[in-house]
Amino acid sequence: MLRRPVETTVKTEVSALPSYGSQVALLVTLAPYRQDPVPANVMRAINYYQSAGWGAPLTAGPGFRGKLSNVDVAEDSTVSHINIDKSARIQAEIAREIGAVAKGK
Repeated sequence: MLRRPVETTVKTEVSALPSYGSQVALLVTLAPYRQDPVPANVMRAINYYQSAGWGAPLTAGPGFRGKLSNVDVAEDSTVSHINIDKSARIQAEIAREIGAVAKGK
């Protein structure tokens, strides 16, 4: 599941899935703002944000036992709020994570 900044909260989309018995293998957020904690049904969450500008680190919600990575891109002057989803580096990292999920790693 990939999220573009601010549109809806992680919890809104992902936390409704356990009632269907669904696990989320990978959740990726880009510059989230005021997000709810990552729900327990998420196995891996990666959040890209800029500490001194936009977005914020995600936190684990009750029962979360997966892996949560908050990636601060503040040091990368080529990435901004407007182009975070177009960054070749970030796209490659996300594609690598999707590939790992597809291979069952």
